[in-house]
Amino acid sequence: MERWKRMRNTCVKVNFDAAYRKNEESSCSSILLRDLRGRVIASKITFHENIPSPFTTKAVACAMALKMCLNLNIRSLEAEGDSLTILANGAVHQLANEGIKQRTNIFLMNDVSEFAEAMLEVDPRWIEALD
Repeated sequence: MERWKRMRNTCVKVNFDAAYRKNEESSCSSILLRDLRGRVIASKITFHENIPSPFTTKAVACAMALKMCLNLNIRSLEAEGDSLTILANGAVHQLANEGIKQRTNIFLMNDVSEFAEAMLEVDPRWIEALD
């Protein structure tokens, strides 16, 4: 199983995901930005209505992630969508699922909503390798 990986030569790793409800034509995009050490820089959950398809949901999440980076003046990044296992992209997957359940919008700097905290894992070996 693949796990979340520390980025290679960039300043910020961007993980994004989305949850979709066909019967309601609604979705929730989630974005998580982490620094080289795996610490959260920012997280965002956005609920959307009138979303016609799962494909549109993923495209919106990706566009929002890139726009968030531009708004925060982040120019060097590594982006990762939900094509990996839940273990690799677990925190952002959890954010999207909880966001659609709660029909909520949240933006946090240097933090993540409590329902995704347990999914954030930082391997101490990454930090030791950086020091």
